[in-house]
Amino acid sequence: MKKVFLGIIALFLVVSLTGCKTEKSYTYDVNTGDKIKVTIDTTDGYDYNEKDDEYIISKKDEDICKWIFATMDNYNSYIELYNNNTDATLIKDSSNDNIEYSIYRVNNTAANMIEYDNFVKVKNSNTAIIMGSLSEENMEKCLELLTFELAK
Repeated sequence: MKKVFLGIIALFLVVSLTGCKTEKSYTYDVNTGDKIKVTIDTTDGYDYNEKDDEYIISKKDEDICKWIFATMDNYNSYIELYNNNTDATLIKDSSNDNIEYSIYRVNNTAANMIEYDNFVKVKNSNTAIIMGSLSEENMEKCLELLTFELAK
């Protein structure tokens, strides 16, 4: 009976340790007058850093995307610019409970590279987020890891 009990405890510990989700949350007073809560899932070694008003998502010291807060005027200007730019192609336009977003593939001829830029509107707020990454996969991963919401 003692072996069965110890086996059950060991199984419980293994299951509980492998299913742990870790995250970090921050609330920012943005220059739009909003308070925006940002949460990142750090479970698989992803991390979140801030440097000079730029926010960086990384894994194993490799930056996978960067973002900044913006006003809705900035957001609207960028959307208009990208929609009229032959080097920018809209690849995804979607939303979830808290945000609406548009991801563009940009052929940066000056730097001879492809970039992925994402313009995010936080619902029920005056705040937008402008994100950039060097791969579509990393941009999608950042959207999966990050949650933006209007804080109360």
